[in-house]
Amino acid sequence: MTHATATSGNVYPVPAAPRTRFELLQVFRGLAAVVVVVFHLAVLIYQKAGGPLAGPAIPGQSGVDFFFVLSGFIIYYAHKNDFGKPDRLRRFGWRRFIRIYPLYLIVTLLVLPLYIFGFGNAGKLSGDVIAKSFLLLPQAPRVYPIVNVGWTLSHEALFYGLFALAIWLRPRIIVPIFGVLLLGTVVGLFFNIPGPYWISNWLLSPYNLEFAAGCVAAQITAKRFAWMLPVGIVLLIAVWIYATVTGIKLGDSVAERMIVLFGVPYWLIVTGSASLESYRRVNTPRLLTAIGDATYSIYLSHFVVLAALVPLLSRKHFPLAANAIFSVSIATGLGYLLYRNVEKPLLNKMR
Repeated sequence: MTHATATSGNVYPVPAAPRTRFELLQVFRGLAAVVVVVFHLAVLIYQKAGGPLAGPAIPGQSGVDFFFVLSGFIIYYAHKNDFGKPDRLRRFGWRRFIRIYPLYLIVTLLVLPLYIFGFGNAGKLSGDVIAKSFLLLPQAPRVYPIVNVGWTLSHEALFYGLFALAIWLRPRIIVPIFGVLLLGTVVGLFFNIPGPYWISNWLLSPYNLEFAAGCVAAQITAKRFAWMLPVGIVLLIAVWIYATVTGIKLGDSVAERMIVLFGVPYWLIVTGSASLESYRRVNTPRLLTAIGDATYSIYLSHFVVLAALVPLLSRKHFPLAANAIFSVSIATGLGYLLYRNVEKPLLNKMR
């Protein structure tokens, strides 16, 4: 994902040239990462410490929906002029590879020994799970890769592959392919599609719609749709309240529909934020921008940190609130250190 840095001063007009940095999106990206950390904290407290699974934390799983919309926006915005130009495919592939895979590989190699030495789910030591984890392929139902959150990267890899096809093939060939894919995705929202798991839950996953929505956002950014930002925030709050009040639980079939419910406000937020910054530069808090910079490192590393901290603090009889605040702070802080000392230097060198 593209990084952004904070700027100083008040909001002021800037030239209408295409932007490469979106400070507001970087802030929302960091907030989405923290929301995911809080969600996984709630799940672990429920599973390992016997505490309540906080209702407001349940919609926190939708943080990944924001990432999918944002990813579609970033890739389309950066590469929309590459369609039908095969000579640009190599550059696209290298940029996408170094952005997600090297750090993911490092974290996976660090986490794998924990399972070998008896920590966590021993089922992850099967050859099938390990191979799919390294290849970013979708796992079987209710099976997670070595790095739990890596399941989202299999969807990310699919999106990169489809975008690579759009660069390699001519538009008249790729447009019908994408049309059929999106049509199948929409049908899958309402009907069970027969066939292997990887078809209905990966190739035709509802997350495809969020990637596509991000692409649309990038296409219309220059149209001055800044009004979408406050509308999206209000709608997000309303959906969050709805999801909490109705008691949607993990694993419910309704949860799949949540992809659409949360995808719409996230699309509005992404479109409105980018549109605003297409003609105005906005001052953003340095702390939130820094968290946004470190989002990927926080996202990959936070679960294993929380999985170690939650049971430990529970055995030490930490109050639930103190456990939550301390665990989220440590997981976020260590993720930031991983970004500064590993991810950022690695990206700079490979570029």
